[in-house]
Amino acid sequence: MEEQEILCTIYQEVLSITPEWKAMGAWKDDERSDVHIRVEYANRYVCPECGKEAKLHDHRIRRLRHVDACGNQMILEVNVPRIKCPEHKAKQLDAPFAEKHSMYTKLFETRVIEWLKTMSVNAVAKKVNIGWDAVDNIRKHVVKRSTASAPYRPDGHTSQ
Repeated sequence: MEEQEILCTIYQEVLSITPEWKAMGAWKDDERSDVHIRVEYANRYVCPECGKEAKLHDHRIRRLRHVDACGNQMILEVNVPRIKCPEHKAKQLDAPFAEKHSMYTKLFETRVIEWLKTMSVNAVAKKVNIGWDAVDNIRKHVVKRSTASAPYRPDGHTSQ
């Protein structure tokens, strides 16, 4: 097994990427101490609206910050396919490991929220090397997401 193939297999497991997505390559940016992992969709194309088979239209690259590993920032470079459905036109497939329009993986956001339970926004920002406003935006986004999915109660509040 080639070194790059071994690395991709390891990252596939470490990143908890679902089977329809595959780690296809990895490289280190020595200047910034970032590890970049190229992730591609490796399944048949179906329309996310109707579930019918579709053709590939094109791809969009999404760069997502993932949790750090071995002292390096992990950056997923996700090659997200857009498909062409006869009924629904061009649709982008969702990457299940990140929310739509987010610059971070769900796991990264979860870790930030866990640290915010015991640390200040500034302390978390320093820990993950992002701005305090980005940490606060993650907090707001996760709270909004969790309250939107919480069950409705007749008194107008949501419960967990």
